[in-house]
Amino acid sequence: MERGTEFQIGGETYVLGKFIGQGGMSQVYTAHRKNESETEGHCIAVKFLPPNMARDKRRIKALKEEFNIIRKIPDPENYNIIKIYDMLKIKDGYCLVMPYLRGGNLTEKVINKEKVTADKFPFTEKVRIARDIAYGLAYLHAYDIVHGDIKPSNILFNEENQVRITDFGLSHFSSNSFLNILSNMLIFGLLVKNDLRGGTPAYMSPEQFKGAKPDKSADIYALGALLFELFTGNLPYSPYAFSNNRKSLMKGHYIARKKDRQAMTIKSQLLHLPFSLQEIILGCLMFDKKDRFQTIGSVYVRLDQIK
Repeated sequence: MERGTEFQIGGETYVLGKFIGQGGMSQVYTAHRKNESETEGHCIAVKFLPPNMARDKRRIKALKEEFNIIRKIPDPENYNIIKIYDMLKIKDGYCLVMPYLRGGNLTEKVINKEKVTADKFPFTEKVRIARDIAYGLAYLHAYDIVHGDIKPSNILFNEENQVRITDFGLSHFSSNSFLNILSNMLIFGLLVKNDLRGGTPAYMSPEQFKGAKPDKSADIYALGALLFELFTGNLPYSPYAFSNNRKSLMKGHYIARKKDRQAMTIKSQLLHLPFSLQEIILGCLMFDKKDRFQTIGSVYVRLDQIK
């Protein structure tokens, strides 16, 4: 999509601005009202399918599913979840329109910043961020929604430093109704099988590596990996976190976690943290889902008790 492209939202003309990010399934741009400054005026974010996917009916269907999922949540911003204004067709491409959050993502704001500077983010503020993410996830799970791709780059901040969970491209309802099962088979069966569209390996649960569709417990595991990285600066099982070969990466992750069923290897990296926080992180990262926290609400309650 070209910078300067004009389109209509609610009777107003907007102009596509700068490119601000890309994932495997999307490209995101800013946009501003035509008669306002791009830097000082009201900006929004516009999420497109990449050009090579823009006419793929399955991808368009998945984008519509993302839009419909968020539309079913009342007042998402009150619960630390991104709001989606609308779904539009601009020229030949479909897109989602949402707020432009100027505060950056958790990777940029905290994790990478601590690696390159001497400035350490306050512990109490990290706990607040962790609690706010868990709160938003608990709200999603209350509506039977599995996020499916919780990771630091999908945690954004607005100008008031408030958390917003974003990127629902892999989200789905966990209900067992026939229609939801059929929908999930189509979206997560065909797409995952053909394109390995199953999440981000460093944050995926062990059962996902065996081919299981992400469920609420997988979100809890992903939150554990995120918290580990937030409070230590590293990923759990970091030797297996980076690889150009996704299949080898996934196999390495799974073998490491299988050998470390009780998360003992990574426990040593958490000893500088309060014991209550160690318990939370390890309780999310257990290899067997039956040994993990059973609800995200219980994780939130424990985080809320850390001062």
